[in-house]
Amino acid sequence: MKKLLALLMALMLIVPAALGEEEEITMGEILHGVDPTVVETTIVQPKSEEEIQAEEQAAMYEKDGSLLITITGTGDFTVGGDSRKSNSIFNNELEKQGGDIHFTMRNMRDILLADDLTIVNFEGTLTESTYVPPEKRENQFLFSAPPEYAAMLSENGVEAAALANNHVMDHGEEAYQDTQNALRDAGLRVPEDVSVIGVDDSLVGVIPHLDLSSYRFNGTRVGAIAFDLATNPPEGGEIPHILVPGTIVERSTVAQASH
Repeated sequence: MKKLLALLMALMLIVPAALGEEEEITMGEILHGVDPTVVETTIVQPKSEEEIQAEEQAAMYEKDGSLLITITGTGDFTVGGDSRKSNSIFNNELEKQGGDIHFTMRNMRDILLADDLTIVNFEGTLTESTYVPPEKRENQFLFSAPPEYAAMLSENGVEAAALANNHVMDHGEEAYQDTQNALRDAGLRVPEDVSVIGVDDSLVGVIPHLDLSSYRFNGTRVGAIAFDLATNPPEGGEIPHILVPGTIVERSTVAQASH
């Protein structure tokens, strides 16, 4: 420490004198005769690009060499309203927020941007269509929002959207395609950026126009297990975890994982 203080005091005395004489003086001349070990530990050289990249690469891994990946699953994500109704809770709040569609993400945006992957279950459609399929006309709720609302996902750290839910077809096949196009236009391409997958290889998955990948499992067995647990509950009330194997039916809406 004494050597460091002495070096700093010497610099403070030499530099003003040099400036006063208006002569060029190099750092080498200033440090001439100074103990090299003191100079080496005092002057911090800027890191090279290779060193910075190596540090960033090392920071990705845990001490044991494993790679920690942080995934956020938000559950259901619904925006917009029901086109059949004049009053919308979402639109009323949107008006209070000055028309800022990102208000719903305001308190979580930093969290979603900091993780490696955020997945939402997008319950609804991104479409201007008001068409209602015959099988949906008696539904209590139908959800839709303007296509530009896709920016709520792409600009707030959401990288994946699951459409395996009962509202993805609220406004028919064309509205489903509108939803994919809206995600693509927002910078989330299917499947390059967003993988979309259905459940149980349903009708949505087998319609060629949609070409939706799906998770196929034995629904009858799931129903039988659920019925058995409901009618013959385990002693103590603790419900066991039962794994029902399934398979991924790959079509054009999922991409291979990259590393």
